[in-house]
Amino acid sequence: MSSILTNSSALTALQNLAATQKSLQTTQNQISTGLKVGSSADNASYWSIASTMKSDNGALGAVKTSLAQSAAMLSFTNSAVNNVISVMNQIKNDLVTAKQPGADLDKIGTDITQATKQLTSIVNSSTYSGVNLFDGSKSSLDLVSSFDRDATGATSVGKITLTAAALTGTGTGATASSGILEGGTGTATGTGTDFTALSVSSSTTSASLDTFIADADKTLASLQDYAAKIGA
Repeated sequence: MSSILTNSSALTALQNLAATQKSLQTTQNQISTGLKVGSSADNASYWSIASTMKSDNGALGAVKTSLAQSAAMLSFTNSAVNNVISVMNQIKNDLVTAKQPGADLDKIGTDITQATKQLTSIVNSSTYSGVNLFDGSKSSLDLVSSFDRDATGATSVGKITLTAAALTGTGTGATASSGILEGGTGTATGTGTDFTALSVSSSTTSASLDTFIADADKTLASLQDYAAKIGA
């Protein structure tokens, strides 16, 4: 009686069965994973390429998320600076009204004081995900814009740099009185009117009102430029 080891027909049948089982296992793996090449054992070269592409796809997904977050932050900040512009227009209108003969400067001064408090409140509360582009704590902000891989396989992360301009110099590390609303340039102190501390009363002279109005106009121009930069 021959054994299975010496029976060529039986041995061939076993080999065919083993090959069939291996093929079945491969097919089942492909079905369960949805991948023709599921591991380096299937095809080392293709598996390496596929793994890199899968990793890069994840990085591109992260870029998409970052872009959405950046857009939301800039939209929030743009809305806030437009609120500041609205309050500054109110102050400018009050100053022009104060030039009218017989105007109640004390009453107008009370309105202006309330408006200056609004300016400070808007700046201090305009923080999104820990970032405030108004208080001088940030001179610039790098926003992730892309992920690339060149022909050599080297990767790079693209960015868009937004230069921040302080509306007040009240943030951590900010230059005091450098803010646009404080008569500064947004990065350094200036000689303009500090609209966060503006005071108007019956003792305010017509010449002073003229200076305030001219400075309010300059401040509004700077704010509009900043709003355009954020919204671009």
